[in-house]
Amino acid sequence: RKSYQTFSCFENFVESDCIGSPTYSQDHGAIKHLALLLENALRAANHPQTTLGGGLFIVGFSKGVVVLNQILHELCSCVEQDKAPEVEVARLVWLDGGHNGGKGTSVTDRNIVQNFARLGIKVSIRVTPYQYKDSRRPWIHEEERIFYKLLNEFEVDVEHSVHFEDEEPSIEAHFRIIHTLESNTWD
Repeated sequence: RKSYQTFSCFENFVESDCIGSPTYSQDHGAIKHLALLLENALRAANHPQTTLGGGLFIVGFSKGVVVLNQILHELCSCVEQDKAPEVEVARLVWLDGGHNGGKGTSVTDRNIVQNFARLGIKVSIRVTPYQYKDSRRPWIHEEERIFYKLLNEFEVDVEHSVHFEDEEPSIEAHFRIIHTLESNTWD
């Protein structure tokens, strides 16, 4: 939903306040919701399968990274409970993540990242100066730095890149980063 005609809220995936700032948990149902969306999409397309083969690439753009963070929390819960997730994920892509909530743009909890690492899911983090150089929201850069450090520490296969680094931060560059997905080097 949209709040105040400005703030995107992804409550189907993550608990949010009135402006969409997330509160993460290990049992909100984001993975279940994603599985049901995929089932319905396959059914609507008259696809012969009821599940997708292979792993999914899930991209969170801008504030949409809060959905990825919630999925990460729930995947951690799957590891702790020794159960398979309802969807097979091959790669999660954080694409110039940011939001107005003051925290929670990137996952900084060691336990969450350590458990996530056990799943062997690949990660991409792509940023622009629009988010990571925003002096009004310094937590974005700090959290992203910690997240990337933890992923490396726990030996997650992670790709990290800064795009348009020599340009002034701009909303245009923020949206232009979407085009970096067209020519990726993923396996």
